[in-house]
Amino acid sequence: MKHHRTCSLVSVQSLFLLAATLIAGAVRLSATGPTEAEIVQAFDVPAGRAERTLTLFAQQSAQPMVFPTDLIREVKTSAVKGEYTAEAALAVMLAGTNLTPVLDRPSGALVVKPAEPKAVPAAERVVELPPYVVEEPSVHAEVPWSYASVPGVEVISRCSDMTTTLLLAHHFRLQEMLNAFVPPEFQVRQDAPVTYVLYSNSGQPSVTRELIEELQRREPEAKGWSIRGMSNYRFLDRDTISTFFVINEPTFTAGRLSLTPEHVRYLIEHRTPSLPPWFVEGVMALYDQAVLETTPDPNAINSPQNARLPEGTVTLKPLRWISDSVTSELRKKPRQRVDMLTLNALFDSPWINAADRPHAALWQAQAALFVRWGLDHSGRQDRRAAFWTFLRRSCTEPVTEELFRACFGHGYEETEQQLRGYLATALKNSIYLRPLETIEPPVPEVRTATDSEVSRIKGGLDRMEIGYVRRAQPHLASKYVAQARRTLRKAYDQGDRDPRLLAELGLWECDAGTDADAQPLLAAAVAANVVRPRVYYELARIRYAAIRAASQSDQLTVAEAGAVLQPLTIALRQAPALVEVYELIAEVWLRAEGRLSAAQLAVLDNGVRLFPHAIRLISATAILQNIHGSPERARALVAHGLTIATAPADRDRLQRLQAALDAVPVARAPEKSP
Repeated sequence: MKHHRTCSLVSVQSLFLLAATLIAGAVRLSATGPTEAEIVQAFDVPAGRAERTLTLFAQQSAQPMVFPTDLIREVKTSAVKGEYTAEAALAVMLAGTNLTPVLDRPSGALVVKPAEPKAVPAAERVVELPPYVVEEPSVHAEVPWSYASVPGVEVISRCSDMTTTLLLAHHFRLQEMLNAFVPPEFQVRQDAPVTYVLYSNSGQPSVTRELIEELQRREPEAKGWSIRGMSNYRFLDRDTISTFFVINEPTFTAGRLSLTPEHVRYLIEHRTPSLPPWFVEGVMALYDQAVLETTPDPNAINSPQNARLPEGTVTLKPLRWISDSVTSELRKKPRQRVDMLTLNALFDSPWINAADRPHAALWQAQAALFVRWGLDHSGRQDRRAAFWTFLRRSCTEPVTEELFRACFGHGYEETEQQLRGYLATALKNSIYLRPLETIEPPVPEVRTATDSEVSRIKGGLDRMEIGYVRRAQPHLASKYVAQARRTLRKAYDQGDRDPRLLAELGLWECDAGTDADAQPLLAAAVAANVVRPRVYYELARIRYAAIRAASQSDQLTVAEAGAVLQPLTIALRQAPALVEVYELIAEVWLRAEGRLSAAQLAVLDNGVRLFPHAIRLISATAILQNIHGSPERARALVAHGLTIATAPADRDRLQRLQAALDAVPVARAPEKSP
C-alpha cells in the first residue's frame, strides 16, 4: 500500500529521513554495552546531596561508578547541564568539594576519591563491598525458606514466622500512613508485586556474614526502611522493586519501623507523569520534620496471628524556615516581616540552584510552606481537595494564575497574603494527618516456599544486584553472576515453567545481551499474560531488531508492524508506564505502511503527557501528527520540546525538525486501502 499526500515526494522523504535521525537511539537494539567515559553526551543533573545526585548522574551516563557512601555523606554537588564526557561532567559536579573523579581505565569505572588523598596504612584500608547475598549451594541447606504475601508484596524469609508476619504488618501500616501524607495517585505505581528477601542475622550463610557486617558499618542508614537492628538494601528494575533485609530479630520486634527519606523521595520522583519540583522538594522538607513510624503491638511478639499495629498518625512538626537560627528568631518575633518569593517564581523554578544558596533555601522553605498550607485541615475544608486538584493538573498543564484560580477560587496575590499569615501558625504548631479509613493489616499465611518461589524472588533480586556489583566491584562480578544464575535456573532446570519465573529468566538473558535465548522465555511469559510491562517491551524490542536486521527496506509491512506492536499494546495497560514502550511504538509507526487513526495518535499524545521531557518521543509524535493532517499539533509539540531541551544536540534536532515542518505543506492523511 502506498501513501498519497498533497505535499511533494521529496519533502515527505526528507521529513521521514529526519524522523529516522531524530529517533535513532530511542530504541535499544542491545541490552548491554555501557557508554565509554570519553563519549560526549547530554547531562541534566540538579545540585543537591551527593547521595542523590551521583545516583542520578550514574543513571544518565550509564557509566560504571564507585563512590563510597561514607566519603560522599554530607557533600553537596553542583548542577551540571549540557554536553560533556562523563568524567568532565562529574568534575563539574564535584567542583568546590574535596572530591575528584578518577577514571580507572582497566575497568572503565569512574571512581570518586579525595582530591588530596592521604597515605593510609594497608591494615586500615577499607574495600568497598556491594550489598548482595551470594549463597553457596551446600551452605545452610537445612534452613528452609518460608513464603508469605499480602496484596502488592511477596516475601521469602529465613526469619521466624512472627518476624515475617510483623514485617508485612509494618509495611501495610506505613504505606497507609504515607498515603495520608501523599495520596497513592501521586506515588509511583507498579502492578508487579514488591518482593522482600529476609535473613535472620543468626542464620544467614557464612559466606555473606562478613560482607553484611561491612555493609552495616559503612551504610548505617538503611535505604528503604529504618529500624534498630536491621540493615536493608533496595534494588530497582524498570518495573519493580526488590529489597533484602538482614534482621536482628530480638531488636526488630522491640523497635520502631519507619520509611527513610530516600525511599519516600523515590516514590514521588518516579511517578508518571512527573510531579512538579516545588511539590517534591516541599514534601521532602516536611518529611525531614515528620513522624511516620510504627510501633509493634506487644501482643504481636507472642503470636504471628495477633500481629496488629496501632492506628498510625503522620505528625508534621512545626515548620522549619530556611535554617534553625532563622526559625528560632521568627518564633520569638512572629510579626516580623519575612521576604518571600512570588507564587509565580515558586512554580516556575525547575530545580533548586545550589549555587545561589540563599535563594535555594528560600525556595525550598516556601515550597514546604505551600504544601503544608494545602495539607492543613484547620483551614477551609475544601482547600485540601483544591490543592490535590491543582497538583494533578500541574503535572500535565502549564501552571498559570488562571489555572490556580480555577482550582482555589482566588489568585496569586490573595494566596501570598494567606501564606504570610499562615507562616506564624506553621512555625509553632504541629498538624496531624490520618488515613481516611484505617484497615486492619491482613494476616498472611506463612508456609514453606516452593523452589519456584525461591528461584523467582531470590533470583530476581540477584539479577537486579548484578549491575551494582559490576559497577562497584567488577572483579567479583563473574563469580557472583554464575552463582546468581544458578539460583534463578534451579526450579527451571527441575521442569518448572511458572510464567513469572520464565519472565525473570528472560530478563536475565536480556540483561546479559543474549536476546536469542531471551526471546522464547519472554514469548512464553507473554502468552501466559504475565504482569511485567518490561517483559512485553523486551519481546517487542527483540522482534523489531530481528525484522530490521533481516529486511532490505526501511518500511515495515502490516504483519511486521503487528508482530512488534502486539506486546507493546499490552504493556500500555500495565504499570508503571515505560517511556521505551512509547518510543518504540512511535518508531514502528514511522516506518509502517498504512494510516494511523485518531485513537492511535492519541496513544502517543498520552505518552508525551506522561513523559513531557522525552525529546525523542516528542519529535516522533510531532512528525506523525504532521503526516496525518495535524500540522498545528506538530508545531505545538516541537515548540514545547524547545522550551525544555537543554542539551545543544537536542535543541539542534528540534530546530531542524521545526524548519522541516515549516517547509512541508499541510499534509493530508493517506486514504485507507480497500
